[in-house]
Amino acid sequence: MFEITDSRKVLKSYTGHKIQQIGKIRLPVVFKDREICKTFEIIIWNMDNIISGDFAESLNLVKRIDRIDTIEEIAKPNELLHDFPELVKTSGTLPGEYRLTIAENAKGVVHAPRRIPAAINMEENVYITKVEEPTEWVSSMVVAVKKDKVRICIDPKDLNEVIQRENYPLKTIEDL
Repeated sequence: MFEITDSRKVLKSYTGHKIQQIGKIRLPVVFKDREICKTFEIIIWNMDNIISGDFAESLNLVKRIDRIDTIEEIAKPNELLHDFPELVKTSGTLPGEYRLTIAENAKGVVHAPRRIPAAINMEENVYITKVEEPTEWVSSMVVAVKKDKVRICIDPKDLNEVIQRENYPLKTIEDL
């Protein structure tokens, strides 16, 4: 039948702690019309089961997309400009200037550009500025489709980690 055998695999949690295990066992797994045999590592903790991405893929629970062969065009740029006229009403800049203060030991991060599903000539409308020289900071651009508009944002994850925050305490009732 099924037998628990010794396992030489060292299991670690995402924090790097070793996970004590009893052994391993090979079991058949059935999901819908698919059946495969898989080796499971048995641990002492009473936790939910975790399966690997490859295992999930073999059961058709997930599908990996390695490349995009075709892109379905949703709207032409002129249609977008007609549907969202607020995109071209102003230059897209805010009044005034603000300078971010970054930690001295911070190292710049450059993300690869993300593909944009529809071509919008944002540089002409001064929503973005072309940078032609090397720079330490390039954030990924994200297109967010809102209920009544399209919003272009950056993903500031790396930048947020090193910004030195300015503290502006809120006034209390006594201060007012």
